[in-house]
Amino acid sequence: MTKPANYLDAAIVSVADMEQSRNFYRDTIGLQELDRTNGSGSALAAYWGCSPDVEVTSCLLGLPEVSVGRVLLVDFAGADKTPLRRDGEGMIRGHWNLNFYVDDIFDMSRRLSAAGFHFWTEPVRHELSARTGAPIEVIFEAPDGVVINLVQPTQSQGSFVNEVYEQWKAQPSSPTGFSPVATTAQCVRDMEASIRFYRDALGHRIVIDEVLGSPEANRFLRRPPEGRSRTVFLSSGHVFGKVALNQPQNFPVVERVDQARAPAVGYLAQRFRTRNLEAAVDAAYSCGARTLARSVTGHLPGAVGRPAHLLTNPGSGALVELIEAEDGSD
Repeated sequence: MTKPANYLDAAIVSVADMEQSRNFYRDTIGLQELDRTNGSGSALAAYWGCSPDVEVTSCLLGLPEVSVGRVLLVDFAGADKTPLRRDGEGMIRGHWNLNFYVDDIFDMSRRLSAAGFHFWTEPVRHELSARTGAPIEVIFEAPDGVVINLVQPTQSQGSFVNEVYEQWKAQPSSPTGFSPVATTAQCVRDMEASIRFYRDALGHRIVIDEVLGSPEANRFLRRPPEGRSRTVFLSSGHVFGKVALNQPQNFPVVERVDQARAPAVGYLAQRFRTRNLEAAVDAAYSCGARTLARSVTGHLPGAVGRPAHLLTNPGSGALVELIEAEDGSD
């Protein structure tokens, strides 16, 4: 599979405890520690909106063979950290969920439960449509209030889930049996605005557009029994790093996206790598995105010394970082 343009380089998670979070993604999920940086100062503080005396430690984790769907942990040490998502809450507005593919979701759930991780339900098979297919899914709680959605794609001839199954099987998995970040979910206020951003500014295409409302889906997603939510998946062309947009139609969600700024603890931002940053930023503006910060020299792993731009998603207000690929060729 060729490397797509404007792909999800990493999900950026602001952590309460770097060691605990790194151990989870490294030892439990099985991602490899690829790079680390430390930093402080006015430029870094201005970019993230923190005090200049905040010490920033960051750690990039992923599979060395796959540059799509990594996890970037950031610790804003010395700052007052407030959790974005609280115990007992389901979906919140903005970024809230990371999906990983696994081979045997039932065995994986048993092992993770035995290790002390809290699952919302047992694994559930749910049918979206004949064209989309029927994955098996389950959700559990990870450090920093991040929700982890395990997905076992099933073989169903002619369905999108079957296409995913075949593409996924051609890719490497971690030593503990997890894919890189397969999909990352975001709850939006304005679905059409978010679609325009990912489609027109980042060049992603819609691969799923469904209304979820089955009893099985509502149970494992911790939604009301009669809940209905439009769900749109977009892809840059890789089996990993997809974006899932959710817009509830008949139930409320916690509104905390405006507080999803550093140094708040939780899933803080999506980072996309682009071959032409200036063009991507201009396209994002035309779709309604707004600049939070611009840096001519990125400072976190995977972007050190490269141009970077921090934006807000026009459909939700959630943060998106765009970085330029090295020599425009990554």
